[in-house]
Amino acid sequence: MNKGEDSMGIFSRLWRESILKRLVISFIVILLPIYFLNIAIYNWGIKTLRREISSSMISQVSFYLDGLEKEIERIQILQYNFLGDNDLNKLATIPQALNNIEKMQCILRLQQQLNVIKNSSMYIDDMYAIIPAVGKKISPTSISEFDADQYMRLRYFSLSSRANFVNVDGKLFLSAGFPIQSPNYGKEPIFIVAIELSKQKIRNALELMINNSQERVVLVNLDQKYVISAESNFLSEQQYEQLVSVNRDKLENNTYDIVVLDGIRYLTVYTTSDFLNSILYKYVPENAVFEPLRKYRIWFIGFTVMALVIIIVYSLYIYKFIHKPINKLSDAFKQVEEGNLSISIKHNYDDEFQYIYNQFNAMVDNLKTSIDQVYKQKIFMQKMELKQ
Repeated sequence: MNKGEDSMGIFSRLWRESILKRLVISFIVILLPIYFLNIAIYNWGIKTLRREISSSMISQVSFYLDGLEKEIERIQILQYNFLGDNDLNKLATIPQALNNIEKMQCILRLQQQLNVIKNSSMYIDDMYAIIPAVGKKISPTSISEFDADQYMRLRYFSLSSRANFVNVDGKLFLSAGFPIQSPNYGKEPIFIVAIELSKQKIRNALELMINNSQERVVLVNLDQKYVISAESNFLSEQQYEQLVSVNRDKLENNTYDIVVLDGIRYLTVYTTSDFLNSILYKYVPENAVFEPLRKYRIWFIGFTVMALVIIIVYSLYIYKFIHKPINKLSDAFKQVEEGNLSISIKHNYDDEFQYIYNQFNAMVDNLKTSIDQVYKQKIFMQKMELKQ
């Protein structure tokens, strides 16, 4: 016989021998489904809260990113339409055919058009027309000399349907040139129209999505690794790499995940934009998310403690009012079995055990009387035999 069988035998013997253990175990078995149901309800509440909060956050970030995508798309359409401006093309293609007055008139009209586009969106910080033929960079409010370095860095144009973002010295530009061509085509554009997006205005819009000081919102452009957060310097390069690598396999869907940054667990929701090739993240520390459940956690702990107290009180009650009287009665039967007929047991409560005790005492008295009668009759018969 192995240890398992020995343990089962001991348990079986204790189960058969002890009514108290059976009653307590039965009571615990009755309570366990209620306790596990409480655990299930608690876990279901956590999952439901996480799902509801995540859905709300996903809706919020999706709404903002959709609005930003439509606005950038509208700005880019204005930018491409501006490539066909007559004054811009005259200055870029036939500057030698224009005298100084005509050039200045073209530039003034060009500045007016630039100013109209600049004022059409709060996300536009400035706008430039860079024209190598006249050696000028024209903005709505100024005219400066041609910057060859800036021109070379802004000459990247994508032929895809995505927004043409270019990151130059920490500034984010929408860049377009004429003629529109592949970056590897080999010929330089005759002019470039660059729109500088306002980092501060985007940050201000992101800040509107923050409900408390513990939340974080970050916009990441995957092409340029350009990061705009509601709080400056929130993401380090290491955090950026960690963030993108963790979620790279899920970028196709609007979803949520748990991300650990600097040892803090964040409930993170994110949504993607193919047009912007960007991801908008929103972070909430898990502790902040489940703060409303703190009181339920306290109630759950209280329920556990209360269940233990009930089990202890119930066990003591069973021991005092059932197990102890039964043991007393059992001991009394053993003494009677050993020949002690002078025993008398008492019960202080007017219940079933008092009736049983009284009947036991009556039975012992009757048994004692019967034994006395039998004994006397036996003595009498012996005397009669002696006389006979």
